[in-house]
Amino acid sequence: MSQYAQHAHQELLAAINTFSQEKNDNYVDTINHAMTAVHCFLPMLTQNENASLAEQITLCRENPIVQSNTALMNLLNNLHIYDTQLYHPYDKIPQSKEALLIISLCNDILSQCIPLVEHNAPQIK
Repeated sequence: MSQYAQHAHQELLAAINTFSQEKNDNYVDTINHAMTAVHCFLPMLTQNENASLAEQITLCRENPIVQSNTALMNLLNNLHIYDTQLYHPYDKIPQSKEALLIISLCNDILSQCIPLVEHNAPQIK
């Protein structure tokens, strides 16, 4: 497992753990861990480690290998919209349903990305 995949796995586990231990109905940390899981894996597809999550998603959607996967494109579009337009943790505290939705979305993205990277490794670089 690559360092990117390991880091993504750790962040997704942290999101689930944080969610299960939340006592104050404030799921900001849960959502941040879930989105970080995707953010830390996308450099495998973008070859850019310094971009923000929104920038990583934009770069990823420009990759022909990703463009050929409609389901992944839709998932990435949804996360991009959430990250850039809907997620305002300091204005509105995210509730459990929102946190579960984002954990699920991020898990689905990673479930699509990891096999895509493994299958297309020589073409990605």
